Amino acid sequence: MNFRLVLNAKRPGNVKFKRVNHLNQSTAVALLLLISVTLYTTRPKAWLGKYETQFEPEIRSHRWRSKLQPTQDQQTKSSPVYCGENASKALSGRSASKSCRDKSKNLFEHGEAPVSKAEARYGLQGSRQDSSGRVRKQGRLPNLHTGAAYSRCPGNISRHHPKLDGLSVRLPDPWSDIFITQENHRQLLRDEFAISPSSVRLLPASSGALKSRRKWGSCAAVGSSGSLRSATFGDSIDSHDVVLRINQAPTFRYEALVGSKTNLRILNKLWTLNYAAGRFKSMALPLERGVTLIITRSTGKEFDRLAGFLQNYRPDVEVLYLSSRFVTGLVRKLLLSYRSRLCQSGRGPYPGGTVPSSGLVAVLMFAHLCRNVTVYGMGPRADGGSAPYHYFVGNGARHAGTPVHSWGAEEMLLRQLAAEGGIELCRAGRGRGGA
Repeated sequence: MNFRLVLNAKRPGNVKFKRVNHLNQSTAVALLLLISVTLYTTRPKAWLGKYETQFEPEIRSHRWRSKLQPTQDQQTKSSPVYCGENASKALSGRSASKSCRDKSKNLFEHGEAPVSKAEARYGLQGSRQDSSGRVRKQGRLPNLHTGAAYSRCPGNISRHHPKLDGLSVRLPDPWSDIFITQENHRQLLRDEFAISPSSVRLLPASSGALKSRRKWGSCAAVGSSGSLRSATFGDSIDSHDVVLRINQAPTFRYEALVGSKTNLRILNKLWTLNYAAGRFKSMALPLERGVTLIITRSTGKEFDRLAGFLQNYRPDVEVLYLSSRFVTGLVRKLLLSYRSRLCQSGRGPYPGGTVPSSGLVAVLMFAHLCRNVTVYGMGPRADGGSAPYHYFVGNGARHAGTPVHSWGAEEMLLRQLAAEGGIELCRAGRGRGGA
């Protein structure tokens, strides 16, 4: 059925709709659509093509994990798991997780990353901004479906995951290049990232002074994954010298799962603005006594606003400004380069953009500063079970991540860092961990 608009020239205000009978044509189109949908939903597996059948099962299933909601039993049931360098002391006779043993191999050596080839191949463009809850114009790999999604990568998957050999994973002088200080702010801050002269005094005097403030031995980077509901990592996390948490992730009422100790919080642009506006009171955002906030991908004005506000309201809280040169010049390039290697080995391309998440930035920052790095709550459960996106409710919790990040590629990079001894990756799931 169609309706034709009829205007009366003599009476401009008189508008009528005249029904036109096209029953046979409309019915035929509807039947064709119904048949097409039925054939697609009931198609045999062989129709998927060689790319889908050759795709790695664990990676294929990972694409749907974020959409699955846990049952009530899964949300409340947890098993004790101990990870990290101090696991042997905390276990008292129990066996530690295989993925959380002490590793002494130093992976972070100098090297050149062939980022230009990866960017040229996929037409990627850089971005100095974080997701901030809004999708900006980001360069990203095409998010295609079925067989076409893998046509840009070889169909044959290599037995072994690609190595990190030759990729640049370490800065020449980490303490001087990662944080903005009174010594280097003129060299590292340009344009919109420059801070006002009155805020320079709020920066650390030097990298040496910053390094001597705390013991950077055993460090824990705690993510916000819902997989943390499946294990009680609290005691293991609190045993580290330095504990870092991501954005607004709380500890109150979740101490058994994620511990209570918080030394650092790394904030993306969105949560930098929320803390600068004083919303940690109205939104019940965590702001522990003596904590240090590390802001990333934020402008100089946003640093001025947050540091100035906290100086008056919470003088015990310090604000550090993470260099965008570190974020875009190392973390993003490493992710892009390894993503290219994954593609060459037949894995991917993974959906999502090219912006590294705050969690990945925190892990690589710790890898430069700490003797040992243990990662908790980043990625899915070790046993492949379902888990919510965040382990907490309220406080700005989400059901899914933003598309500017490529969670699949980041997970593969973290797993390879753990496999080569750069970090320890602790993942919950039925009382055991996995890398």
